[in-house]
Amino acid sequence: MIIIESQDIFKIFQYEMNKDKIKEITQEQKTAAFEWTYNQYMNLFNQLSLKPDKLEDFFSFTSKKLDLNIVYYLNDEKDVKLITFFSKSENTGTINIYDVIDQKFSFEILNSSERVFISELINKGIVDIDPQKIIESGILETGGVVYEVGKYLFKKEYRENWKPQLKTPVEKLNFNSLRIHKEIYEFEDMIDNINNLQFTLELEECLDAYENEKFFLCATGLGSVLEHLLYLAIEKHVEEKDIKTNENSTASEYIGQLKKAPFEISKREVSHLKNIFAYRNSVSHYNKGIFSKEMCDHLLNGIKTSFDNYYMFKDRAN
Repeated sequence: MIIIESQDIFKIFQYEMNKDKIKEITQEQKTAAFEWTYNQYMNLFNQLSLKPDKLEDFFSFTSKKLDLNIVYYLNDEKDVKLITFFSKSENTGTINIYDVIDQKFSFEILNSSERVFISELINKGIVDIDPQKIIESGILETGGVVYEVGKYLFKKEYRENWKPQLKTPVEKLNFNSLRIHKEIYEFEDMIDNINNLQFTLELEECLDAYENEKFFLCATGLGSVLEHLLYLAIEKHVEEKDIKTNENSTASEYIGQLKKAPFEISKREVSHLKNIFAYRNSVSHYNKGIFSKEMCDHLLNGIKTSFDNYYMFKDRAN
């Protein structure tokens, strides 16, 4: 079996996709990517200190009998996008690929939820899957990355299925003097506008680390959140053919893209972004107390500013 890494999965299944590239995906690549996804899921599952007696009742992928379905389609701007979802399988699962790039869908369907779109595919006979076999928590939001779908599925099942069953959840210390409120930085508004599961999970994990005074983890994670936000802003406002970055790009590459149209950021904005990333890069295990908290505050403000200036770019311009 071939050895595959996250960057390989991104290039094979998600980067600059078209009909010819989809046809080139081999069964060996699908098998390797499926194993990656399963192992990613199980690595997180094995970190649980408390596990249910009937695993599959709470964590559907532990049996390995799930298929990962990837649907490629054209959005209303004629860009190739994908939807991923899991469905039950009688045997060890696999990756099923559906190329519906040539299919025409109404504007309403293309701008509906993932569940409505999948229902349309089934009703039209394009996707031959019994709706009862589709895992509700395994319908993932458009905009995620294929190489992290195992992590998305596990976290959704933990949050929705297992966590509510825990009688004695791990106790969280309440640092009243440190606790922040999302509305201060308008994070709820940001999350609703972006509507990207991966981004939401990353940001919420950072806020949880902040609340528990784990500033090193928080600051490190916020740097990745900022990079992800810049990527989403570029993807939203730049034509696909002009995008020179991907989700593995460096901070300097994101800044380089923002210097170009339509953003054309000023030297002052470049300096501001570089300063924010410099804070992230200076994070040390030895940073303690108020200094570390102030670093996180600076990064959080930088994320809010970047959301206003770049993700909401057209709204601001208008």
